[in-house]
Amino acid sequence: ILATSDTVALTDADLQDLTAQELTYARNEIYARHGYVFESSELNDYFATKSWYTADPSYDGNSLSALEQQNAEYIRNYQTNNNLGYEVK
Repeated sequence: ILATSDTVALTDADLQDLTAQELTYARNEIYARHGYVFESSELNDYFATKSWYTADPSYDGNSLSALEQQNAEYIRNYQTNNNLGYEVK
């Protein structure tokens, strides 16, 4: 969804055309790149369709760069500030 969210700081312009669901997926995409195994079947099913995703049960969150952490928080704040929350199943 946001292919460069691991290398470029996000801005409102990057997020403005995304739906609440897409924003949630984009935020979790940051974690998925590192193999995060989601509790949500919806997110697991979605990322399982991506050729680049490999689940890593040993993922502990320490592999996220400062920029990735910043971008995940930026998306979360954007969603909150714009009433774009999405509850995954």
